[in-house]
Amino acid sequence: MQRALVRHDRDRSGTLDAPELAAIDCAFWDALEQDVRQDLGTGFAELYGLAPGFLFRAGPLGITPERRTDAHRALMRCAAVVPRDESPTERVLAQLAAIRATTASAEWDGEVADILVASFDQNRSGLIDAPIEVVAVPCEVWVALDRAIQAERGAGLLALYGFAPGYIWVGQMLGVSEDQRDRSTDLMVDCGLDD
Repeated sequence: MQRALVRHDRDRSGTLDAPELAAIDCAFWDALEQDVRQDLGTGFAELYGLAPGFLFRAGPLGITPERRTDAHRALMRCAAVVPRDESPTERVLAQLAAIRATTASAEWDGEVADILVASFDQNRSGLIDAPIEVVAVPCEVWVALDRAIQAERGAGLLALYGFAPGYIWVGQMLGVSEDQRDRSTDLMVDCGLDD
């Protein structure tokens, strides 16, 4: 795997930077994913700790901890890495459930943002910042986040992250841009969330 990945190290630095990771095509990621899944029964992102909630082990492959999120996003943009019997919604819910950090932490916020952005950021801006991206987030995802937050923090997603009117906006902590605040709130309310 190290030899396969090092071919993408264009500047010969010994590690893969964000542009190099983004340039790796889906056929390559798919081949890695299928090999790992066939041989070990788990996914590449989980095995090497690129996915949130898993121990990072991708250093020997030329991926530094600082590039973990970039590598995960590059991998997840390829639909082929989704197991054939798992829907994209199920994949996102499984990734959210695998987060080990407490919901009252910035680490949890960051891991949620990584998952949401990797799954729904269609224009690759690094945020959920377009109407089509907000609409793509399924109700099951908003409901799961709301339940996790309420269970540990006693307040809901709409209030705690400032989606609801009258609250201070901190929704960017979850990867949602403020210009999509109203649209996100309307969709969350339609999904049954309240503040």
